[in-house]
Amino acid sequence: MEARLENRNRGDSSGQRGGAMVLALLLTAALVGLGATFLMISHTDRTIAANRADGSQAFHLAEAGLEHAVAELPDQDFDTLLAGGGMLFAAEGLGGGTYRVSVANNVAPAFPQGSIPADAGGGANDTDGFLVVNSIGTFEGAERGVEVIVRQLAAGTPPWPYPYAAFGDTGLEASGGAGSSEFYGAVGTNADMTFSGGTPKVYGNAWAVGTIPAGGWVTGTATSGAPPQALPLIACPPGLYGPAPMGTFTFGPITGKLTISSADVVFPSGTYYFSEINKSGGGNISIEPGADVQIYVSGKIAMSGGGWNNPNGTATSLQFWGCGATAATWTITGPQDSWFSMYAPTRSIRFSGSGHKHGSFIGSDFENSGPGDVVWDSSLVVTLPAVVRVVQGTWTELW
Repeated sequence: MEARLENRNRGDSSGQRGGAMVLALLLTAALVGLGATFLMISHTDRTIAANRADGSQAFHLAEAGLEHAVAELPDQDFDTLLAGGGMLFAAEGLGGGTYRVSVANNVAPAFPQGSIPADAGGGANDTDGFLVVNSIGTFEGAERGVEVIVRQLAAGTPPWPYPYAAFGDTGLEASGGAGSSEFYGAVGTNADMTFSGGTPKVYGNAWAVGTIPAGGWVTGTATSGAPPQALPLIACPPGLYGPAPMGTFTFGPITGKLTISSADVVFPSGTYYFSEINKSGGGNISIEPGADVQIYVSGKIAMSGGGWNNPNGTATSLQFWGCGATAATWTITGPQDSWFSMYAPTRSIRFSGSGHKHGSFIGSDFENSGPGDVVWDSSLVVTLPAVVRVVQGTWTELW
């Protein structure tokens, strides 16, 4: 009986050891499963984080594509771009990724949209300046798309205020015999136009709030009773008068008066400010070749004798500005052809002498007594590029 009990105890001990082994195996399997699950979750989180980061990079690339497009479109002809399929950038590389940008016209049925009408010109013919810009950024396989609507606008006013050979706020007058005191280009006044002393002509259009004499003085279109043209005042430069030009002259840095007699004076490129300019005698006034000279004068100008030398042959390179509100007279007598411009809304401009004046001359009133002519210088017209602006409220994230 004792032998049977011993054998039974041995069997129980073996069974317990076997059960413990099975339990250990089950626990090990559970731990392995949990570890695998944690690894899988960790890998998934890393993948999600990487995808999110790639998507964010792709989004920023798409935004960069839009910025690039807005900067590039002013130099593009919209119709040519649309006719070629609208692709502006096919695969522009940036920061390890790329963006592609295309444009489309704002045509039906997607338009009208808000304040933006449908362009009746069709897909390849822009008639209203609106374009839809689509930008897609790509980074490590992730893609994001954004879209805006832009509009092409005219740029600011060209540097020269008015396209006239001569303009007088309170009147414009020309006197002289046949073939003298003539105007080559448009003329205008906010008052009456007066021609006398022979047959001075305007080879261009004439525009007046008041009257224009009949009798063939104007070869172009003569418009009487026109609306007035505003002549804004010009602010004087802040600070001291000067600087002085090069040569022999008298200059008062406190009074701002520049006096030139029988000596040559040269203006290098730069901006100058004087209260008065007085020139007489045989000396020449010159600017350096290639120079851009801007001269502001708060009072009068009286120039006679000698020559006006502008080797550039363009009125843009020598410009006089009548700053402030002082009423004064600018008297210019020149024996030779010269190139310069004057804008002085509160100054009377008086031209005489045989030299032809090439440029544009705007004053409170204008008179040319000849025999020299006044010639519009087309170099004053500067064609500025169009400006492209994003239409407010049209930014859209596509995906």
